[in-house]
Amino acid sequence: MFTLRIETKNAAFSDDPSYEVARIVLEVAERIGAGATEGRVHDENGNCVGHFKLTGAPRVTPGYERVEP
Repeated sequence: MFTLRIETKNAAFSDDPSYEVARIVLEVAERIGAGATEGRVHDENGNCVGHFKLTGAPRVTPGYERVEP
């Protein structure tokens, strides 16, 4: 299961919310690709605006190669 929660109520989302959400999603994808399974997400101003969590999936190493548990 994968969950991603982003609160979009602050200034970083006021001008172009789709840009900021896309930026965060891409950052989360990079972190998962590097092996992260959970963490906080921050807007472009450095404010914590949510979190993500990946459970029940095989570990992934940089380069997206599967690593058997």
